[in-house]
Amino acid sequence: RQWAFMDIDSIFHGNTTLICSTVSKSLKSSDRKFLTRGTGFYYDVLSDTPVPNTKFREIKNMSLVTNRHVLFKKIDGVEYLPDDFEFNLRKVKDNKISWEPIHLDATEVQKRTKVAPIETIDVAVIDVHDLIVDKVKESTYPDIRYISPFGVNKEQTLGNTKIPVEVGDDVLIIGYPYGYYDVVNCFPIVKSGTVASSLYNDFNGEPYFLVHAKLFPGSSGSLVISKPTNVISADSRFLYSKEKQFAFLGIFSSNPYVKILENDEHKPSEAEFDVGKVWYGRLIEKIIERGISFREKK
Repeated sequence: RQWAFMDIDSIFHGNTTLICSTVSKSLKSSDRKFLTRGTGFYYDVLSDTPVPNTKFREIKNMSLVTNRHVLFKKIDGVEYLPDDFEFNLRKVKDNKISWEPIHLDATEVQKRTKVAPIETIDVAVIDVHDLIVDKVKESTYPDIRYISPFGVNKEQTLGNTKIPVEVGDDVLIIGYPYGYYDVVNCFPIVKSGTVASSLYNDFNGEPYFLVHAKLFPGSSGSLVISKPTNVISADSRFLYSKEKQFAFLGIFSSNPYVKILENDEHKPSEAEFDVGKVWYGRLIEKIIERGISFREKK
């Protein structure tokens, strides 16, 4: 498997997947099933050097990234492994695109997933490399083929790319709000927003920044990138790329809530104000290298 530049349309439509996490638990009152839908996207760990005589880089590993709260459902303050976790590849048959679901049980999820040692960091990284390679190998041209997903990578993160991004700049959030998407092409929804806090200073001392955007449940785990461009200014020069480029900023999480004063009575209430957390993309590589396995706390 190799990596090279692709057009923006292919990147947007091949990077994300609709995901679903299901937890079945026997509670005091009844047996219940908890289903969480969200967004996941692919992340590539690349080789250090190009393949000889090409511009390609070998993809050493591919992971699926989403929010911790999407993967591990919290019930009465306790996180649980999913009994079934589903993500999807895009399958082409008779020139029609459809989802090809891949299912993982609790044992596989625990074996393949790493999280940050700090529980409040809402990021989970699942090793799916072998699953994708095996599925793509099943392609039977011209009858059936699986579209190999495009992943973002370390070189596109802040500090590793020359693309400048700062507070107030436009961003794109790519995902599946309320599970909504183009069902004919299995394409996600691309929404716009702006950077709402400093990108280079952790917000409230935690490794995330804020974006201002109107988002909805199901967007959790969405890919967040800078607005793609052909031209940037760097090192006192203007640089041009035939393919539009972007900076990979991070992973969208749920919208935070704040206490506000209400009317003249000063009664606090909770109000959403259209800002959301974005956990920095740099966390993914750290979690892959030094993350820990999830353990249920009974």
